[in-house]
Amino acid sequence: MIKPKNLIILAAVLVILIGVSLMQKAKHEEHTGSAATAVVLAGQFTPEQLGKLSIGFKGETEQLVLKNGPEGWVIETMFNARINDQRLSTLLRNFSDVAGEFRSDSDQVLQDYGLRDDQAVTLRGFDAAGVEVMALNLGNTAEGFPGQFIRIPNLSRDFDPEWATNGLLEKAGEFVMAWIGRQGLKGLDNLQMLTEEGRTPFLVGSMEGSKGKESKNIFFYGHIDKQPHLLPWREGLSPTEPVIENGKLYGRGSSDDGYAPFASAVIMKLLQRMPDYPRAVFLFEADEETESKDLIYYMTQKKDILGTPDMLICLDSGAGNYDQLWVTTSLRGIIDCQLQIKVLSEGVHSGMASGLVPSCSRIARQLLNRLEDVNTGEILPEFLRVSIPQDRLQEGQLTSHLLETQLFDFPVANKGQKFATDDALEGYLNMTWKSQLEVTGLDGLPALA
Repeated sequence: MIKPKNLIILAAVLVILIGVSLMQKAKHEEHTGSAATAVVLAGQFTPEQLGKLSIGFKGETEQLVLKNGPEGWVIETMFNARINDQRLSTLLRNFSDVAGEFRSDSDQVLQDYGLRDDQAVTLRGFDAAGVEVMALNLGNTAEGFPGQFIRIPNLSRDFDPEWATNGLLEKAGEFVMAWIGRQGLKGLDNLQMLTEEGRTPFLVGSMEGSKGKESKNIFFYGHIDKQPHLLPWREGLSPTEPVIENGKLYGRGSSDDGYAPFASAVIMKLLQRMPDYPRAVFLFEADEETESKDLIYYMTQKKDILGTPDMLICLDSGAGNYDQLWVTTSLRGIIDCQLQIKVLSEGVHSGMASGLVPSCSRIARQLLNRLEDVNTGEILPEFLRVSIPQDRLQEGQLTSHLLETQLFDFPVANKGQKFATDDALEGYLNMTWKSQLEVTGLDGLPALA
């Protein structure tokens, strides 16, 4: 017979277990993003396509090595035992086009599923020339996942009054450097983060090309500072929590411009697999959203690393779709100004002043109407117009045809809302070559009661 004291202890244990379960469930709901199934190892693989397979466990990438030699597939040991061809084919077939469901890269979630680096399994496949053609990680934590960059709220200095003391820009730079350092790029031994009091961090590094001094010199530019969060985001998304939906990564810094360092490293990693590859320089600033005030200063300090570029790749633009490789051929300049209208030294009742005192809003409209046709949106001063080159016009015709639907893909507020034009070519030229007027902010008006 169970004594009352034991029953009380048992009840307390059950309450604790239930509480832990509820807390764990709450943590899962807090840290788990929307589910998205994606192919994690694309392609069909057969033993004939590969020259080597390496299988790793607990951080060791080559605990078991399989090689395709003159006698067929063997396990690389002193005995070189033969491998059953049918079992190897089955293994590769099961890994071909394998898909998985991404929910979260939060350590709290991953650990509950036993997904830790000390239990991770890795699979690497190489062709006959030794080039890696397949790679799969099973069980790694999110330490190396580029999406972790989103979790660092390193806003550009204009949007963070404590940027010089909170260390967030430096933390983002350190994350980027650590990730690039794990990619095994040849000759990248001088990647560094420059910091000076009163200045934002700056990442710079170089690697030599296959032909030494005869190699072409390529600059990869990007920036790691971020725009403000601009809350709220739609349900399920957050500026500082990476979420993958339909194969796309969401969060502040996933596009403008956090992808640049990761893309640059991947590009060079692929190029270095070829017999002939260029010299490369990485330039990643942390001040672009605040007018790049430190860029020239740091570049001047590191002339010895930079050299003279043969090509500059600026990874801070857009793409029309994911079906073609896109290059930005032109960017409109900008005249950024503030208009201040002041007609009285202090506020008075509108019922007394209207009709006598000039209206600030009417003055603003008159001034703006000198710049823009209010009916068509056309910019009026001749010095703000440009002649579009014929070759760019032809490119525009092709591009607008390819992007006929994407051009008008904006989150309109009202169903049936019309655009400034419904012609794809005209819309494309409006947003790329023709001058436009936009009012992006308005201060000084009282709030509605």
